[in-house]
Amino acid sequence: MKEIPADFSPARVLVIQLRQIGDALMTTPALRALRKRWPQARLAYLAEPLPALVLAGNPNLDELIIRQPRSGVLEPLNTIRKVRAGRFELVIDFLANPRTALISLLSGAKVTLSFAGNPRSVLYSHPVPPEGIFSGAQKLSLLRVLGVSGESLEMDMPVPEAARKKMEAWFSASGLDRVPRPLVCLEPFQKWPALTYPASAWIKVCEAMVEKWSAAVVVCWGPGREPEARAMVESSPGRLFLAPPTTLHELAALYQKGDLWVGVDGGPRHIAAAQRLPTFAVLGPSDDAWTPPGPRHLSVAKSLPCRPCNRRVCPEPGLPCMREFPPEEVFARLDEFFRGLETK
Repeated sequence: MKEIPADFSPARVLVIQLRQIGDALMTTPALRALRKRWPQARLAYLAEPLPALVLAGNPNLDELIIRQPRSGVLEPLNTIRKVRAGRFELVIDFLANPRTALISLLSGAKVTLSFAGNPRSVLYSHPVPPEGIFSGAQKLSLLRVLGVSGESLEMDMPVPEAARKKMEAWFSASGLDRVPRPLVCLEPFQKWPALTYPASAWIKVCEAMVEKWSAAVVVCWGPGREPEARAMVESSPGRLFLAPPTTLHELAALYQKGDLWVGVDGGPRHIAAAQRLPTFAVLGPSDDAWTPPGPRHLSVAKSLPCRPCNRRVCPEPGLPCMREFPPEEVFARLDEFFRGLETK
């Protein structure tokens, strides 16, 4: 790997992570580190519209460049023009797919960083072998060639005051500001079937939290999932509450009111972690690369020889890693985790 000159001090830096809310949030420790390394540099970020939402308001960014993937056949050319117009001296590509590798190559930057070990590594001036298990740690590790080290792996997602006030009003109107603690934010939904734990099992986990902890549980939901969330709440009346419709920032503000996040792997889990909320996730086929390190975050999975496979669609009939994971076993692990949080 070529060395970068010790006096390298770029005035304009571009970070690339086009997709996925969680992946974008996992780049935020690297953004913090870059801002500390070169506080006067202009720091831009290339992303698609949805992940760009969780980056809005990040104090370590000066500019968001939004790629519009459905804007027509000229989109690739338009994006490359925008990038070249930025006259970036350093490009850090955390996605490294064929599209972003080409953007990095044609950016005009003298120094381009990405992960070593894939067929596109030759397109970057400095392919860097990643270190660590957590995806956020791997992303941050690329910056070691820039003299960056020692940065925390906490993720950042600032929440606008308007979102906070809206959630405070909802909590007051729903009576949640007067219920006994703990208050648990449950996110039971995932768009990929292989990552979805059955609703019937979640209901049993919720009933155990209510019975054993006297918890109040807010069932959260995203686009198109309100009927399922409402059915869960109505099937177990009492201490289950249906969350209101939320934007991503309002969801983050809701999480800030809670004591614990419980759910499946996905973007909401990382939004919760970015709000410093302890998280407990049922993984299914996913691996631990998405679990933040430390005692405040835990992921559990059914012990099977086929996992983790990281598939979005399970080739096995019956989805055994999720549907054969008894809720009693899940709650036992959750209870141990939660009791451990109470003692710290």
